[in-house]
Amino acid sequence: MSWRRRTFVGALAGAALAACAKGNVSNSPPDEQLNAFMKLSETLTGFGDLDPAIGATYLKNLRGQMEDRQAEILAMWYSGTYVGANGRTTVTWTQALAWRACTFTKPPSLCAVPGSWAKPPA
Repeated sequence: MSWRRRTFVGALAGAALAACAKGNVSNSPPDEQLNAFMKLSETLTGFGDLDPAIGATYLKNLRGQMEDRQAEILAMWYSGTYVGANGRTTVTWTQALAWRACTFTKPPSLCAVPGSWAKPPA
């Protein structure tokens, strides 16, 4: 990496850290609220390795109280989408839990090991 690029990337990272330190980054849920959401999500889905960054997006766009919106939370995790003011928005394609539930397939955008189609799932 050239020194100019390294300097630019360093300055960009410094600016981002400074903004976080000043509290200028908005729309991030408090840690305890995100932790509660992730714990509820893990209980509902049965998966203990859910991505907290995706969870933060779902929490930010959840309509109503977590405890009252369990079906909506499940729909978000399994579809990888949420319904907002502008309609349905995709948060993730490859990490949607529907792909884990269907052990016989994978997201079409991911490459598989050659010949994996001939091997039954474990």
